[in-house]
Amino acid sequence: MQYWLSLKPKLIFAGLVLALFGILFGTHKVLVYRAVGAAVAETKATLQAQYNQKLLEASERAREREQAMVSSAEKIRKEKDAQIASLNSRLGSALDGLRQRPPRADSPPKEPPAAIPRAGATGAELSREDAEFLVREAARADSLRTALNQCYRQYDEVRKGLK
Repeated sequence: MQYWLSLKPKLIFAGLVLALFGILFGTHKVLVYRAVGAAVAETKATLQAQYNQKLLEASERAREREQAMVSSAEKIRKEKDAQIASLNSRLGSALDGLRQRPPRADSPPKEPPAAIPRAGATGAELSREDAEFLVREAARADSLRTALNQCYRQYDEVRKGLK
């Protein structure tokens, strides 16, 4: 029993030392956990700020591109409108010039006209109605061609702006 009594202070001391190491280890773990949490929060805030800055810059660049594309499209549209106005003016002039032509005959001639050898057809023999129809169709075709060219130019501008 004496042996056990002599061990008792040693066991108590060893228990106290272990308890002290446990408290120090636990304190160390808590401090590390807090430090890591603070570092993670700081890093997250830094990354979020960088992300927000990059997003703002990208939004500004996108807005600038959009404005450039819109102004380019507006310019192309105005050019198309000017071309169509010019076409309409020429159509009006052509239609005014056709008013002196004779109208279409109600019935076909009894005998075919004498065949006169010609180098090419000029349309000079066309009646007023037929000539007006052809002039209007040509103007409509030119208007469609102008609108198609506007679409192609606008597509090319947008494509160039997205590169």
